[in-house]
Amino acid sequence: MKRAAAIVGSTPAHLRWALETNCPWRRPDHHGFAESAARQLKIPQEFATARAESRIFGDWCFRDTEPLAEHQEVWGFNICETLRPFGGLERIESTCQHCPANAGQAQPEVDLGPTPISPAPRQSLAGCFGWLRAMDDQATSPAQAHETVANWSQQIEISRERLGRTDDWSQAFINTRPVWYGIWCRSPLNAAQLNLLFELSSLWLLEKIPAGPTLDWRRLFQAIAAAAQNTSTVSMHVEWVNAGHSDGIRWQLPAFCRNCRAPREAADRHCAVCGDFSVSEPARHRKVLGLRPYIDLRRVLGDSAAYELHQQFRKSRADR
Repeated sequence: MKRAAAIVGSTPAHLRWALETNCPWRRPDHHGFAESAARQLKIPQEFATARAESRIFGDWCFRDTEPLAEHQEVWGFNICETLRPFGGLERIESTCQHCPANAGQAQPEVDLGPTPISPAPRQSLAGCFGWLRAMDDQATSPAQAHETVANWSQQIEISRERLGRTDDWSQAFINTRPVWYGIWCRSPLNAAQLNLLFELSSLWLLEKIPAGPTLDWRRLFQAIAAAAQNTSTVSMHVEWVNAGHSDGIRWQLPAFCRNCRAPREAADRHCAVCGDFSVSEPARHRKVLGLRPYIDLRRVLGDSAAYELHQQFRKSRADR
């Protein structure tokens, strides 16, 4: 079945995170833990997001809610068929409901005290992985990513001084300039690192840093809280991913430092961010994850039936 890439062209720099605990659907993978979690558990998370956004009609889940033009693709999936490999919706819900790694569901929000800040929307299924992307999905080029990281790092330095934990941070994380890379280059995070990040997240939520904060930041903060409060059963894996490029089939990531994961040309003798002299990690190629589990329903139902189903879905939304 033909699938489409989510991004064709420049891909944004982002932080990938995942919480590890006993899970019936996780299996060994040659990719890093955070990457493999996204590949293996994307389907239930996509369903949960669609359900929260009211993109479900009968046995079907749709990606687009806008009117479709003639010959336009109709992206969706059959819920029962798609969730069957996981044992069906009932089993997914019963498993995720009390899972300590389901950060958006089982764990309390970061304590905000009396400050009236709206919590992040709860994600009831597979809330054990996610991404932190630059605001407004920017940082799609190395230059933009560098500017974003510099801004985040500056705020971290200001906040850790306000917390009075500068020395503790220096001991917990490797020294890099900007500091951002040193925070996320070792995985999984240990208890000392999680506690410091938990303090930082509490401060940032109270002061609405950065930019609100965004939904990506709130979900990251929830994951940090879940891992910090359940260190005996939950591990937090993180991976910084630099800006790359997708041709729709393959996703290419540039060379980076083995020590801190900052962008680094293969010919550079040392890393300008952490000073490491080891050989840089070569460029990587990955098969794109694409829009899975969404498929073009015209190929399953035929053009007329797919368009008619989507029109019924839109009418049901309008009637609510």
